[in-house]
Formats: sequence, C-alpha cells, structure tokens
Amino acid sequence: TLLCLEGMMLSLFIITTITSLNSHSMMMYVIPIVILVFAACEAAIGLALLAKVSNSYGT
Repeated sequence: TLLCLEGMMLSLFIITTITSLNSHSMMMYVIPIVILVFAACEAAIGLALLAKVSNSYGT
C-alpha cells in the first residue's frame, strides 16, 4: 500500500507539473513543490511506521 501511495503522489506531481508548465501563472509553479514536500513527508512517515511494525513483530 505504501508503494501505491508513492505512485499516486508521483502521478499527481507529474500532472501538476505539466499543468503549471502549460499555464503562465507564477502561482502555479509553487503547487508542484508543495506536493513534492507532502510526498516526502508521507514517505518518511510510511517508512517510520514500517520500521516500527517490523521491530514490533520481529519479522
């Protein structure tokens, strides 16, 4: 499920990047960066939870 979330965030990043390149508004250039920051936070939380579960169950 973590890999699916990463894939969705990557596709969302690509779509917003293409959209911001097609529009000529300066505000649109900030949105892909914000999505990339949220994706990095989500990946860090997911890996921390995965490590916690792995240490708890010993697998």
